[in-house]
Amino acid sequence: MSAGTEGEHTSRGAGVSRQPAPHHKHPPYVTVAVWLLIVTIAEVIWALLPINDLIMVPILLIMMALKALGVVGWYMHLKSDSRVFTYLASGPFLISVGLIIVLFTLFGGFAERFF
Repeated sequence: MSAGTEGEHTSRGAGVSRQPAPHHKHPPYVTVAVWLLIVTIAEVIWALLPINDLIMVPILLIMMALKALGVVGWYMHLKSDSRVFTYLASGPFLISVGLIIVLFTLFGGFAERFF
């Protein structure tokens, strides 16, 4: 065989396939960004409505949690990672939400209504 034949070509590749790598589907970043924008606009509109704090605050906390899950799940890629990383991210989040509720109850609007 001569220098430019198939035998030389396969010895250089050493069994490596020259097929293109499979295309990985990327998360819908624009869709998630639009979803986060819609939830943010809903939060601002909800906060401007003349509604009792006992109704307004829990709904705002739920919207906050939805946005946090959107950011953590898609932009930090926790949706496709190990569950350990999800627990490491959600544990402090739940503690901070609980702390916000406790502090708001002690020093915020709930204290005057219940005591």
